[in-house]
Amino acid sequence: MIKVDSDNCTGCCACVSMCRAKVISMQNDKNGFTYPKLGEGCTCCGKCVSVCPIPKELFHAPLENVYIYQNPNADVLKRSTSGGVFYELARHVIDKGGVIYGCAYTKKFIAKHIRIDKIDNIKLLQGSKYVQSNMDGIIQQIEKDIKNGKQVLFSGTPCQNAGILSFFSDDSIDLLTVDFVCHGVPSQMMFDKYLEWFEAKHGGKVLSYSFRDKENGGWSLSGRAVVRRAGKCHVVPINVSQNWYYDAFLRGFTYRKSCYSCRYARKERIADITIGDFWGIEKLLQNTNKEGYSLIMINTDKAMRLANAIGFNKTEAGIELAIRKNAQLSHAHNMPILRDKLLEIIMNENYIDINRLYRKMFRNHLLILRLKELVPQGLKHFVKKHL
Repeated sequence: MIKVDSDNCTGCCACVSMCRAKVISMQNDKNGFTYPKLGEGCTCCGKCVSVCPIPKELFHAPLENVYIYQNPNADVLKRSTSGGVFYELARHVIDKGGVIYGCAYTKKFIAKHIRIDKIDNIKLLQGSKYVQSNMDGIIQQIEKDIKNGKQVLFSGTPCQNAGILSFFSDDSIDLLTVDFVCHGVPSQMMFDKYLEWFEAKHGGKVLSYSFRDKENGGWSLSGRAVVRRAGKCHVVPINVSQNWYYDAFLRGFTYRKSCYSCRYARKERIADITIGDFWGIEKLLQNTNKEGYSLIMINTDKAMRLANAIGFNKTEAGIELAIRKNAQLSHAHNMPILRDKLLEIIMNENYIDINRLYRKMFRNHLLILRLKELVPQGLKHFVKKHL
């Protein structure tokens, strides 16, 4: 019988998926984070305990095959958060008759894992979504695809990959796992409150939302939304200093409790491939542009075979260069002192007061951040490259 460790449970859903009696469900805590809850009818088979990835050592010995990549297709690169490597991985698997699982927004902007098998739908999975995705029913779908002989590529946070790999423990199955350099995850309830504030601020309905969009400043932390107001669509820039949710995320205030002691924030990885932004690339390559570069870590022989089959043009780099600007490859984010106080404000105040109180708490920080944002992107790129 499963006993939930709220400090370490990541909400991966492996236990829910393993329970054949279907007596475990995921329930929200007061901050909107989901945890397994045991209902009546448990047969005490112990499978939920055995599948839990928390105590398991699922890490691969580090191959330290680290690469820099930028997609040569300008349209793909423009739609990608960084260098567009995920698109190439997904396209190759779909071309071979496989299927992809990854995070997408629903029409109501709920972050949820979905299954796709068409190249045109890869765009649904592209882009950073800074909220924990709903994994309900996904493991069962993957299990069905594997039984039907489909190659499966699963993309998610390292802890979601841990749940997948603990459930599908047979390494011989045709399953490729991809994780990313993860900072941590806020809850869907927090994101819902933020969108409520955002729509009120801009007086309309959000039709699309992207935390990071290259139309607004190239490869950076800037994003954009499309808001329908008075029957017309308006593009709204997303700047960190003007958005309490985004700033709180980047500073580590709104993560799930397990994120602050994350076992997967290290260079030894559990997924076959790790991807992310190769920040600081200006110091490594002579001729860089502002369209973004991917970090690729090839962690298994299976992943190396896939990379060779795709044949994309990548530049070798060292693991220490990757870690330099991606701290979560060496350690988890420390829990901020004001974290619990801020979560209490977010979950108990209305959306207007959340913004007001946040700006009051961090007035000087947000002012400095705003001044930095006003520096032209071209000048920022020049400074990064030459200083």
